[in-house]
Amino acid sequence: MKVWVLRHGEAQAQAASDRERPLTPTGLTQAQGVGQFIAEHAAIDRVFVSPYLRAQQTCAEVLRPLGLTAQTVDWLTPDASPEQVIDALERMQGEEQVWEVLLVSHQPLVSQLVSLLVDGHLQGYYPMAPASLVALEGDFVAPGLMHVVQTRHA
Repeated sequence: MKVWVLRHGEAQAQAASDRERPLTPTGLTQAQGVGQFIAEHAAIDRVFVSPYLRAQQTCAEVLRPLGLTAQTVDWLTPDASPEQVIDALERMQGEEQVWEVLLVSHQPLVSQLVSLLVDGHLQGYYPMAPASLVALEGDFVAPGLMHVVQTRHA
């Protein structure tokens, strides 16, 4: 299985609430660039996105050239645990039609998730700036059993 982990694009510093912070014009441009990159380098089967506005906007721009739709899930919010994400992905492993998954989320979850999947713990160092994308691959989605096959930073 291949898992693409994407941090949302650059967001405004302030809004009525953290959930409602929109992307900046730069963030929209970053998301469009990621969409073009994914269209050229991936064969995404399923897309999952945080309910937060900046992740939703990023996902919409990324998916525009792909013609895909995303499922909004609570297990991709900034305060979700990487174990929750892995549990959700493990449930998908048995589905033959799912080979490549895109996750659109936030810090610190994205870095923690990459660390747990690659190193088997949360202490790894995987910095992800806005619109950073990491592709992980492995026979199984489980702590320590995947490896980084591609990275892209805006």
